[in-house]
This record gives sequence, structure tokens and C-alpha cells, in this order.
Amino acid sequence: MKYIFWGVATTIVYLIVRLISMKIFDDTMLPVLISQTLTIIFAFVVNKLFVFTTKQTKSVFVQFVRFLWGRLFVAGIDFFLTYSKPIRFK
Repeated sequence: MKYIFWGVATTIVYLIVRLISMKIFDDTMLPVLISQTLTIIFAFVVNKLFVFTTKQTKSVFVQFVRFLWGRLFVAGIDFFLTYSKPIRFK
């Protein structure tokens, strides 16, 4: 249940940051970069503090790098979908 709650909270943080940054910046890719960066940091912190609370033998840096690799795949999809032009049906 904690994982689901914080996953939804992470999605909400992403949407809020993305919408705010879209209003501030007149660019398509910068809001994606800002929202993905802040969301990855937020998700790592809440997962570390509230979801997976067992003692880890790896350093926090190593844990973050491993977490980052998984999240970069999703960020790549976000960048691709934002950059690509939508398909128009006639």
C-alpha cells in the first residue's frame, strides 16, 4: 500500500511540476527535463524513507545510481513522446 500511495504522489508531483514549468518556460523539452529531474529525486527520497525501509549495505550513492537507471528509461520515453510530432489522421 505504501508503494502505491507514494507512486501516485510521485505522479502528482510530476504533473504539477510539468504544468508549472510549461507555464514558465516557452519551450517543449525544458519542462520535461525539470519535471523528470525533480520527480526522480522525489521518488528516490520517498522510496528510501517511507517504502523500502530495510537496512541497505550499499551506499546511498550506489542506490541512487541504480534507481536512476530504471527511471531514465521512463524519462527517455517521455522525451521521445514530447519531441515526436503527433500522428494526424485524415
